[in-house]
Amino acid sequence: MINKNIAIGIAGVSLVAVLSVAAFWDKFPSFSKLTHVVGAEQVVLPPTVNEQFVAIVEHTKRQYIDSRGNSLGLREARAAAICAMGFPRAQALDWSGRLVAASSTASGLGVIRIEIAPGVHVSTRSTYLTDTLDNSLIPVCSPVATSVSQIPLGSRVRFSGVFVADSTDCIRESSITNEQAVRSPNFIMRFSAVSKLQ
Repeated sequence: MINKNIAIGIAGVSLVAVLSVAAFWDKFPSFSKLTHVVGAEQVVLPPTVNEQFVAIVEHTKRQYIDSRGNSLGLREARAAAICAMGFPRAQALDWSGRLVAASSTASGLGVIRIEIAPGVHVSTRSTYLTDTLDNSLIPVCSPVATSVSQIPLGSRVRFSGVFVADSTDCIRESSITNEQAVRSPNFIMRFSAVSKLQ
């Protein structure tokens, strides 16, 4: 059973954040059944984690709206809940979403963005400079690039990949403002597969 006070072990997390994490477990008790013990090896989680991940993000959005923009502790609590699911070492395996953007950088590296819930996206970085540390842009002529080039925008897709580790959000979130990070988050992923759902 996962300790509801898991956020205590994260440096700088406030008491409000700890209580928010406890609220997550109370509302979504199934998280504890899906969380894997993460060691040195990469953990592959089942596709159902896709829905659990979205539930965490959506719950945070609702809390933010209900509190009329008071985000105190919400982002930290979301990060703790995501980390408790095994991320960022865990692989997102066969998740589903809608391909909403596909382009390339000046050097030809692939840029994609997938919507997994209204206002919630998983994507690569959009430029080479912003991707220096994340290494998320898709290499030219790679299997992922070839597959994406054949998928019309707006199509439902299945995808796999790994998130980029981040000290603030557990996994890298690219929004400029705190409000965007909570209400319309965009999480950075290194995609290993993208295919059109039939």
